Amino acid sequence: MKFSSRELHLTWITGLAALLALTYWMAQPRLEAWLQLREYQQALRDQIMQAERLVAQREEWNGRLRQLHTDITRHPPDRDLSADYLRKLEQLARASNLTLLQRRAQAEKQFGDLFELVIDCTWEGDLEALVRFIFSLETEETVMDMDELTVSLVSGAQGRLKGNFSIICIYARQAPDSQPAAAPPDSAATAPRPHENQIADQQESTGIDKASGEINER
Repeated sequence: MKFSSRELHLTWITGLAALLALTYWMAQPRLEAWLQLREYQQALRDQIMQAERLVAQREEWNGRLRQLHTDITRHPPDRDLSADYLRKLEQLARASNLTLLQRRAQAEKQFGDLFELVIDCTWEGDLEALVRFIFSLETEETVMDMDELTVSLVSGAQGRLKGNFSIICIYARQAPDSQPAAAPPDSAATAPRPHENQIADQQESTGIDKASGEINER
């Protein structure tokens, strides 16, 4: 049986296509694994570069941390600060013409020698009042940062806004008072008594007489 050149050509193309399909089917899992490996290697390179940048900026971050410790307000160790920060927050909002509808302080959290107090607030006001309030937080001596700010329009009131935000208060506490120093010994208890002084004088004079007698005998 003879095949024409056209049939041989088609057979050769079909066989080549089948071979390529089989090769792709067998190599596809390895190709995907290789691509995942390349992505993982690239992620590792990015992490290494970021770590190197952080190490190079170590002195700068240490300086910022020292400055932060200097600026942080220190409070007594056993004092509850929720009422103080709530009152301070209300004063800043009133000065900025921002209305705080709700204020709720969460439980205090400790991170090393620093403490965090989060206050969740519901607010209402215009854009200018919100900007003034944020600016007052930035210029306040105590560390108070805004987080999770949401803004929406008040229905039926043109230019009025409302939303929620959290105020994160960072502070430190003073070290507990050291133990009181031991009381000095009682002078009346340590001072020699009169009869003890007499006995000591008699013993001293007896010792002197004995020494004089020994010298005379020699």
